[in-house]
Amino acid sequence: MKIAILHCGQAKTGTSSLQRFLAENAPVLAQHGILDPTLTMRKGAAPPLPWVGFQHSPGLMQLEAQGQKVAPNSDLGQITRQIDTVPHDVLILSAEYLFFNLFYAGANHPVTFLKDRGYRLESISYLRDQPDRLNSLYAQKCKTGQWQGGFDAFCAHRLRNSRHIPGEVLPIVARGLHNDRLAFPDLNPWGRHTFRPFSAEVKAPGIEADFLETLREILSRNAVAPGLTKAVCDTFHPTARSNDRDGTILVALCRQIGKMVVRRTASQDRQSRQRQRGERAVYPAAVAALEALGIADPKFNGLTVARETSLRQVFANTNEIFARKVWGCSWAELFPPIPSDRLISNDLDESSDLLLAESYKEALPVARKELRKALDAIAETS
Repeated sequence: MKIAILHCGQAKTGTSSLQRFLAENAPVLAQHGILDPTLTMRKGAAPPLPWVGFQHSPGLMQLEAQGQKVAPNSDLGQITRQIDTVPHDVLILSAEYLFFNLFYAGANHPVTFLKDRGYRLESISYLRDQPDRLNSLYAQKCKTGQWQGGFDAFCAHRLRNSRHIPGEVLPIVARGLHNDRLAFPDLNPWGRHTFRPFSAEVKAPGIEADFLETLREILSRNAVAPGLTKAVCDTFHPTARSNDRDGTILVALCRQIGKMVVRRTASQDRQSRQRQRGERAVYPAAVAALEALGIADPKFNGLTVARETSLRQVFANTNEIFARKVWGCSWAELFPPIPSDRLISNDLDESSDLLLAESYKEALPVARKELRKALDAIAETS
């Protein structure tokens, strides 16, 4: 029986870098019977997305469109063709999106798709400490044009949409958990899953090393791909680190110019193609403004001692249950509290840093101009 390994995780756990790393080393993996489907870039993306071609989310999401004919050159068409025609013992699919399918109430299409093709399923999921995750997720949502409000409102929104029930053991901000799939963290009706902490120890050398070590343990347990040794993995071509900015001026710019997208697409559905393309244009416009003016931008931090303490308390019990049960240690051993000297918010809604404020004021009209050009171009081609 073939093995399908589903790599997933919570947002902002190094997924894009790992996907690029796997794609760049796909030929070596193939020599050992491991298929990591690589996709051609989709045309017509505005602006172009550097990760398109490396990750499998768009294709797997297409599985939900039941009854629709799969276009041969679509992401799903390309993945299916490689599965059906490329000899392999192990299939790797990587997408944050899979985390929702495996552990939340909702669609099971990827699981059905793979089990119908005779795969035994394994998953590798990376989890992150909640305060750190929410801080990064907030910046990400602002950068992608999907949130224009403040950090406290964002955290409150995420917590309102959680279903935090005593006894749940998966430490995430989410709702609709598949509790039956957590009864036995090692084995469940659809397959076996492995949880890894996205801790400082994992992040320092990069997620790639931890993933390969975990992958080799799974391959050994299933008695497949014995040739993928540590020595072979050490020869893998290292991928360039993603130059993904999380600066405080950048976040403030994206919050503000994101409102332009909302105004321009007010009459459209939230999932409309034009609005989604407009949201994707927010980040490049802000980056272009900062680069044009040569503005230095410190990493965004919205956490304070009070916020970090409050968020940590919300999840303390379930975090501890989960860590003891799955990792055999306390949550704090893997995710120690953030030192207080790092818990000073530099959010421009709160900061008194005059230099940051002046830089933001200088960059805002440039960012607005860049976004306006992108939105006009999108309107012309829609």
